[in-house]
Amino acid sequence: MKIFVTGAAGFMGQETMKLGETLGHTMKGCDLVGKPDLNVVEGSITDLEFLKRETKGFDAIIHTASRHTGDMKAGVSNAEFYAVNVTGSDNVFLSALANGIEPVVFSSSLDIHCGTQWDASGAIKYTEALPDIPTSIYAVTKKMIEDMGHFYARSHGIRFCALRFSSVSNTFQAPQSLRPVPLISRHLVVEDCAMANIQGCESDRVCDDVLLIGPHCPLENADLIEAFKDRDAVIEKHWPGSLELFERAGFNTRGVLWPCCDIRRARQVLGWEPQYGYGWLLEKVKNGLTASD
Repeated sequence: MKIFVTGAAGFMGQETMKLGETLGHTMKGCDLVGKPDLNVVEGSITDLEFLKRETKGFDAIIHTASRHTGDMKAGVSNAEFYAVNVTGSDNVFLSALANGIEPVVFSSSLDIHCGTQWDASGAIKYTEALPDIPTSIYAVTKKMIEDMGHFYARSHGIRFCALRFSSVSNTFQAPQSLRPVPLISRHLVVEDCAMANIQGCESDRVCDDVLLIGPHCPLENADLIEAFKDRDAVIEKHWPGSLELFERAGFNTRGVLWPCCDIRRARQVLGWEPQYGYGWLLEKVKNGLTASD
């Protein structure tokens, strides 16, 4: 399969490019900064003719290019968010339509559900059926891109998949730098995100989908409510003795058990399952890993 990646020089984009090559796909990407060693050409998604030219002959597009939450803190204007996230994404869809490319797999965000501070919906396990509560220009534009994808899917037949990623935290290749507790509920390693992107291209079940992509989390709503009163007791119930093991190994065990996602739809549509999480890191610690390694 020939897969084109926007934002290919970014954290997730680079990992997606590498994984795609490892899995036997032909990968090419674009970014504001080119990386010839990764087959990433320099260019912007705001340039429609550039995108049409570069995506010609490809089978799928993974769209990760975006203005992010950090850009809000840096003072990037709303107009720039609309220009890059909305107009730039429309160019991605128009390029896919012009070149007969499908699916388009879009890197969306859990912020649409739970807000920038991740508190808009309260202590609840998120599913795709819950109402959207975007509370920032970042989340608003991500939601607009999803709606645009639905339009192109329903009106033009492009297969579309929006992946609402939870927080992306580092890499499994540096396990000593991970924080264990957020891996239960909110943090994903970048390799699991990259796999979701690739499986979004490979799956013949993708049609017009929004999927939650988060850690494998056995907690239910009752656990989340209880965790606000006694977080450690909830963790102990599911992973007996784990906090003590992590603390002995020098890991930071601070963090809340929320927000978390129900990822069953991602399993059904993509066949995706996160490989690296709290249980995986716990096994590493049991086998001798410490935070100072």
